Amino acid sequence: MIAQQRDPNFEQLSTAEIVGQVYEHGLLIEFEGDFFTTLQYLRFLEEIGGSFFWDRISFRQTEWPTARVSLEIHTLSMDRGFIGA
Repeated sequence: MIAQQRDPNFEQLSTAEIVGQVYEHGLLIEFEGDFFTTLQYLRFLEEIGGSFFWDRISFRQTEWPTARVSLEIHTLSMDRGFIGA
C-alpha cells in the first residue's frame, strides 16, 4: 500500500472549515493464518469502504505454514466516541 501525503491549501479554506477537533481511534487486529490467507485479508481491508491508516504490521512465523499477525490501524474522526459508539 502506497500512501501519499499532501499539504492542504489552507488559504482556500474558511475559518469554519479549519476550526474543530480531530480524534484518532486506534485498533489492534491479531489473527493467525498462512501467508497467502493473510495477503488475501490485507487486500480485502484495502478494498473495503471507509478510510483508515496503516500504522504497523508484524508477521511472525509460528509453525509452518501458520504465522501470527498483528496489525495496527487507526481512523481519524470529528467524533470523540469510538467507531460506531
